[in-house]
Amino acid sequence: MKSIGIITIHRIHNYGSALQAYALQHYIQKNCSANAEIIDYIFPNEFHKTPVHYSLVKKIRIELGKLKDILKGKTGRIDRRFNKFKDDFLVLSERSYGSVDEINSNPPVYEIYMTGSDQVWNYKTLKNDPVMYLQFAPKDKPRVAFGASFAQKDVPSEYYPLLRNYLDSYRSIGVREQNSIEIIKRMGVSPTIPLTMTCDPTMLLDSSEYDEIAERSEIKPTGKYILCYFLDYAFNPEPALTKVLEQIQHKLNIPIVMLGQRKSNFNGEIKVINDIGPCEFAYLMKHAEYVLTSSFHGLMFSLINRKPFTAIIPDPKSGDCRIKDMLDYLKMSKCYIQADEANPKIFEGKVYDDEAENSIKSLITSSQKYLKEICK
Repeated sequence: MKSIGIITIHRIHNYGSALQAYALQHYIQKNCSANAEIIDYIFPNEFHKTPVHYSLVKKIRIELGKLKDILKGKTGRIDRRFNKFKDDFLVLSERSYGSVDEINSNPPVYEIYMTGSDQVWNYKTLKNDPVMYLQFAPKDKPRVAFGASFAQKDVPSEYYPLLRNYLDSYRSIGVREQNSIEIIKRMGVSPTIPLTMTCDPTMLLDSSEYDEIAERSEIKPTGKYILCYFLDYAFNPEPALTKVLEQIQHKLNIPIVMLGQRKSNFNGEIKVINDIGPCEFAYLMKHAEYVLTSSFHGLMFSLINRKPFTAIIPDPKSGDCRIKDMLDYLKMSKCYIQADEANPKIFEGKVYDDEAENSIKSLITSSQKYLKEICK
């Protein structure tokens, strides 16, 4: 069996990052006749840090917020839940690497090196980290990518020569969005390198394959609920959020569970849960009656579990078009609403019609086939 080393984002406190890392590794181990390890490269590290200058008042608020979380036990619970998921479900390399220099000076040894998924090529947060482009790997070993994402409409042209050089070293490149294919073509990466769009790794597995993870959840709400999942740091989903919440609750007349600390102008009762790990996320997504989200992986798990959903997307000027592009590709544009819409209307028809089902299944099937090919 071939050995495969996967470089991805797997340690941060983000449900989608943790679960996509698990899904890719699990699928390879189960279906590709290979042994896969996640290379334990620590992100973020010094390479990714950008000095941030806050006002004194904001600095105090940030530190008070951290202290409040510690006193409430929230920070400890989150750490414990993510660490337990990592220990129970991820197979990591024997050695951890805390910097670019560390992995360059003593790289792990595999027969195939793979860039995994998530925003590994986001120049804003990853700073064009050469590790995510497998530049530490021996030159005589194949380099491939599955589900990698730039997470932006484009990359500044001054980075094109550097990234073209990195990507020209790959044997095959699979990216998560059609937009990423266009970026690579604009860079002038060698056309002899196979380039394809793949699904997010989480979609490689069906809903039942997350049951073991979901059942480990320490939080299991009783009764029916609407699940809202918004990334506090991403963009402001108002005014659409409040209007959509009102419509959904009026339609279903069941409680709302909200992940995170997103404040809303919605006057109804909301139960906020903000200290969960990947297992709790998988459980809450699996058992929701309806999902309202601005998160890419909130969308992915809505699709995996075939939940009716509405996705709120940012203004196109933000540069983040991941959800819009995916739903357009899947013929499901009826299911997203732009955040600045003053009078949004949720789609009330059949979400998973034949066209959508065929598009989802086709993307998954082609992605599974591609992954098996690059693991040979």
